[in-house]
Amino acid sequence: MGRAVTALVQADPDCLLAAGVLRRNSKTEDKIFFTNKVQEAMKRADVLIEFTNPEATLAHLQEIAHLKKPVVIGTTGFNPSQAEMISSYARSLAIVWDSNFSWGIALARRWLAQLESLPPGVDVGVAEIHRKGKKDRPSGTAKDLAGVIAASIGRNPDVVSLRLAEVRGEHEIYLAGPYESLKISHRVYSREAFASGALRAAKWVRTQKAGLYRFSDVSDAQWRRRKK
Repeated sequence: MGRAVTALVQADPDCLLAAGVLRRNSKTEDKIFFTNKVQEAMKRADVLIEFTNPEATLAHLQEIAHLKKPVVIGTTGFNPSQAEMISSYARSLAIVWDSNFSWGIALARRWLAQLESLPPGVDVGVAEIHRKGKKDRPSGTAKDLAGVIAASIGRNPDVVSLRLAEVRGEHEIYLAGPYESLKISHRVYSREAFASGALRAAKWVRTQKAGLYRFSDVSDAQWRRRKK
């Protein structure tokens, strides 16, 4: 994800890639400053875009919390106690945290939140496919979609996960009744689907007060602005 975000930031005339964070020692490459100390990077930057792992993300938040700069988190796989720690940091930082930054999933969430009008006898399920190397299972997006559905219809949907080859990410929602069925399908072709959404979130969160936001907050705000 780092390469995808880097490429999009460099191609955007409204953005400047101030620094990158590596596991290794600091260096400068192609006029970009890289460091293994996130605090050093954030002294140069306005927003941190974070796609790592739960342990690294929490360590980075601890290191930069005193700087009071906004953060975009696309890391998944947090356990409940780790998720609570992110919520605690959001009391003093503006954080956009989401399992999926694609516009397609944002639209699916909005629609799934309206399933309270679903007729009786309709079953609902979620299926997801990702690459073999993905560690969390089900995916964060599948868990999130299932949560939206449960809040809407009052019961938990079945969730099925597969790990196959190098599949970037596929999510399908099934609604099946006695006489008909409906399937909503979302497929990612490249990581730029998430990187572009994370960049949109970074631009938006710069002007927000401390709090915990979702990508839907970003999308909804931009949708309202276009309607005016």
